[in-house]
Amino acid sequence: MNVEEIKEHGLLDTEYVGRQLRNQAHLAIQDERRALKETLSSLGVATLKSFYEGRDGSGNVTSLHLEPEPAIRAGQRDPYVEHHERLFDFVWSIVQAEHPEFEDDAGGEGILAWDLGRNTIRLDHTKFRTEFTRSNDVGGELQANFYRRLLEKERRELRNRIEMRMALRDALLALGVANVKASYQGHGGGGNVTDVGYEPAVGLPANFSCVEEKLMDFVWDTAQGSYPGFEERDGGHGTVRWNLAKDELDLEHSTRSTITHMHVNVDEVRHTVRNLNREVVDEMAQDPEIVARNEGRILKEAGIDPSQVDAIAEDVSLPTREDADGTPGPSL
Repeated sequence: MNVEEIKEHGLLDTEYVGRQLRNQAHLAIQDERRALKETLSSLGVATLKSFYEGRDGSGNVTSLHLEPEPAIRAGQRDPYVEHHERLFDFVWSIVQAEHPEFEDDAGGEGILAWDLGRNTIRLDHTKFRTEFTRSNDVGGELQANFYRRLLEKERRELRNRIEMRMALRDALLALGVANVKASYQGHGGGGNVTDVGYEPAVGLPANFSCVEEKLMDFVWDTAQGSYPGFEERDGGHGTVRWNLAKDELDLEHSTRSTITHMHVNVDEVRHTVRNLNREVVDEMAQDPEIVARNEGRILKEAGIDPSQVDAIAEDVSLPTREDADGTPGPSL
C-alpha cells in the first residue's frame, strides 16, 4: 500500500502512516545514493562533505565540498554546477530522514561526510535546545520569557567579564604593565589565545603565569562575547589591544567564511570595535562594592602579596611568546 492508497483509505495521521512515509523516504534515499555514487566516482570524487543548518521552521545546506575537485572536461559543463541542486537535495533528505523537523523552534546544525570509497556516510548533528516547552503559543508568552532569560544571561556574563577586566587591570597596573596586546584564533570548533605581549617589558614574578592564564581566559571570553561561536567551521581570528591607564580596550576581529562551494575560497571579513563596553565599565566603576572586591583580587589568587609588589625583583624577565606575525614577543 503506497501513500496515495493510504490517503484514500483515510488512514492519515496514524503511526502506520508515519512508518510508511519513513520507509519510502529511506528507499528513495538509497536509490539516489547508488546513482550519485556511480556519478561522483566516475568523476574521480573520493569524499563529499557538507554543512547544514535550520531554525524557526526553515533551513538548508549551507556549503558542500567535493574532494578531489572534479576536472572540467572539454565540451562538458562544470560537474558541480550540473549536479549542484541534486547533491544539496540528497544531503537534506538524509538529514530530514534521521532528524525529522529538526529545523523547528531552536533548530540545529550539522556536518554530513560521505566516503565514497567505503560508501559510508557519517552525520554529526547538533540539536539546539531552548528553555521552554513547545506549545501552540509559539511567539507568545513562553517565547518572550525565553528571550528575556537569554538577555538576562548575556547581561550577567557581560558584568562578570567586566569584573574580571577590573580585577586584571588592577593587577597589571600594580605590576607596572601599561599596555597589553593579545592574539587569538579558532576554527573547526576549537581555538585559543596564541600569544600575549606586554609593554613596557617590566620584571614580573615567577608565578605570573597564574595571572596570565586568567588574562588569556578573559581575552577569549571577550572575543566570544562579541562574536559567539566564531570558532566554528572556517573560524576566525583577532587581536585585543588594551590601554590599561585609560582602560580602553579595542577588539579587531576577522571572520573566515567559505564563499564558493567548488573551490573552497576563503574570504575574511574584518571588524574593529573601539573602546569595547565603555558604558558598562564606567557604570560598574562607580559602584564602591564592586571596586573594593576586585582590588588586589587577582594578585592574591596568584599568591602574590599586593603590598609587596614594589619589592618584585627587577631581574625577573618577561615571559616570552611568539607573536602571531612570527616575531619574538613581547612587542606590541
